[in-house]
Amino acid sequence: MSVPLSVRTEPLGRSVIRGDPYTVWVLKEGYCVSEADGSCRADGSITLLTGPLVIVVDTGGPWDRQLLLDRLAERGLQTGDVSHVICTHGHSDHVGNLNLFPGATLAVGCDVSQGDHYLSHGLGEGQPLALDPHVEVVPTPGHAGRDTSVLVLIPAIHIHATGRAGCCANRCGMFLSIAFAAVGFAGALYSLAVALLGLVNGPTCLFSYEGKPIWGAPFSEKYYGSNESYLVDRDLWKRCEEPKHVVEFNMVLFSILTVASAIELLLCGFQAVNGLFGCLCGTCGGKGQRA
Repeated sequence: MSVPLSVRTEPLGRSVIRGDPYTVWVLKEGYCVSEADGSCRADGSITLLTGPLVIVVDTGGPWDRQLLLDRLAERGLQTGDVSHVICTHGHSDHVGNLNLFPGATLAVGCDVSQGDHYLSHGLGEGQPLALDPHVEVVPTPGHAGRDTSVLVLIPAIHIHATGRAGCCANRCGMFLSIAFAAVGFAGALYSLAVALLGLVNGPTCLFSYEGKPIWGAPFSEKYYGSNESYLVDRDLWKRCEEPKHVVEFNMVLFSILTVASAIELLLCGFQAVNGLFGCLCGTCGGKGQRA
């Protein structure tokens, strides 16, 4: 994932974003309310990511301890199940419950540690820290100086289609993946057919036929009635006079298209089978995926 040059936040509008492989849960929405005497009441958001890793982003203040434990328990999780805790900066409403996760990898601002072992990384130099291919911690200096943010890569169409709660939504998402795989399969099949026809028929070029220069497909049976293929008889290439090297270009282009189409057919087929199993068996039987 690449780091964006600028980020604009928008109201989420819901407390869960279901995706693959990660689901994002907003356990508590943060707030900042100004008081009449010039002070303010403020608390940070608490967010949970469940997927290949179980990640808590900001732990809230000490006053949020029981709320955090309860919200984790509602999703079948205990503090020991959390693999990573990311505190976006060091204020009390973000780090107040770090002590609940002694076994997790902790990232507070630009400091990353496992127990008393502090790890080397590039956050302080502006480099993102990848937790896996789908989640990154990104330095985003803010009001605390060494703030970070967490980027989660979730396909947007999948989010839109499966944003409702429950296993039915997950199965709907898997069905959607079958539909998209079927479209890709049909496109790949069409592409493969075009590529094979392009290879068999050969290019359109300028050639001499019965003493006259014409544009057409000189390797088709229409003109010479020969069963010999230009693919195995290089001498036949001489029939094409213009453009230069069009036969080689045609062979390379449609050979690449044939291989690419075949690979796409395999990938879409695998995805369709995977989606079918997801539809039949469901995807919410694992720990941490219960609403």
